[in-house]
Amino acid sequence: MAGGLERQLQLQVRALAHLPSSALLPKMPALQVDLLRAAGAAPREADCLDWILEDPRLVEGAAHWVFSEELNFVRRASRGTHRAPPDAYLKLPVSQRAAYEFLRSLPEDWEPFVALDELGENSLTPPIELTRILRCLQAAYQAWRKGSNGPDHATLTELSGELLALPDDTDPVAWLRLQKGRDVVRRALRDAINGGLGPPYGWLGSPGKTIKSKVRVCGVQGISIRVLAVTLHSGGFMVRSVLAVPLSLVGKGKTEAHALSWNGFDTALDDQGSGYLLQLKDMRGYRRRSSHIQEIDQ
Repeated sequence: MAGGLERQLQLQVRALAHLPSSALLPKMPALQVDLLRAAGAAPREADCLDWILEDPRLVEGAAHWVFSEELNFVRRASRGTHRAPPDAYLKLPVSQRAAYEFLRSLPEDWEPFVALDELGENSLTPPIELTRILRCLQAAYQAWRKGSNGPDHATLTELSGELLALPDDTDPVAWLRLQKGRDVVRRALRDAINGGLGPPYGWLGSPGKTIKSKVRVCGVQGISIRVLAVTLHSGGFMVRSVLAVPLSLVGKGKTEAHALSWNGFDTALDDQGSGYLLQLKDMRGYRRRSSHIQEIDQ
């Protein structure tokens, strides 16, 4: 798969497809369940995104999901501008300032956003209603632009900017499906894994025995990873590990240290062939002797 994020997604999907029979997953929206089942059914050597892209119904559902998520993000951003200091927009990139000022101009009880409120944060709003809200946003922005000499289109995120720039005769869901198919499937599947499974540790259950470990893997140029402990829980387990990077590779600035960060293990397999998802819970970085240390709980 292309890119580290897609590789991580592939590994997570494989783990989901081989969860032990005792695993209890929280209730998820039907679309997320369908995406996870389809991805898990992909042959091991196949790209799970390509596999899903073969099913027009799932791609349509993913496009619908992302359209809804983008508009809900814009709604939350608009509400946030009313709670931020008046000069907060100055901290944004120039490309986003017009979008910020426009969203701040909308009243907190703006009808299209109220309609989204009434449907609920976790509801999948019907496409026809989402399209109506998008058209309202487009009209409101053009009216605001005429009075403020703003740019032709507002850009809060790249995708929301593209949606706001769509012609009136373009179906947003169809456009997302045809022009952004792989992107929307990747995002919807990622949301199914991250959002659908809830926050890390949210369903681990009560802790039990902690097993200390001395497992250490040494990599190139003195970089090493060490597993410190595994704590068993009633609904899973917790792993604490450490990444050590020689200061000679890190340099003096924080940017260099951040560039060498590690998000932990993707998945785990047991001796019965069952897979387990590992989600990042906490990360702490500090310096000790001649190394930059990154301690990870997942």
